[in-house]
Amino acid sequence: MSNILSQSSWWILNKALTKIVGIDAALLLADLISKQEYFYARGELGKDGSFFNTRENIMKDTTLTFYRQNTALRILQDKGFLTFANKGVPPKTRFILNLEYISKIISEAHENDFFKY
Repeated sequence: MSNILSQSSWWILNKALTKIVGIDAALLLADLISKQEYFYARGELGKDGSFFNTRENIMKDTTLTFYRQNTALRILQDKGFLTFANKGVPPKTRFILNLEYISKIISEAHENDFFKY
């Protein structure tokens, strides 16, 4: 019972980020941030801060199809939130998140009354 209530069983999406990049990209980024924290805690980040994930694993964790992943990744890359490259066989995508920039964009959105209608 406690597993279904644990923090790892939930997604937390920042509303400002969701408005900026859309729900799929925000969900994918939340999942990637979680993965980065996992690899960081295990001391398994690359020297450049990179970590790997497969498209199959992303689909399993987020329900995003390959097409929706590609669209979300393109948005996140175009916005400068991350870089990625496919390497190896089977292909594993290595991600580098630009957390400082992501935090800056979210902070600016909140400071500029992003939520006022």
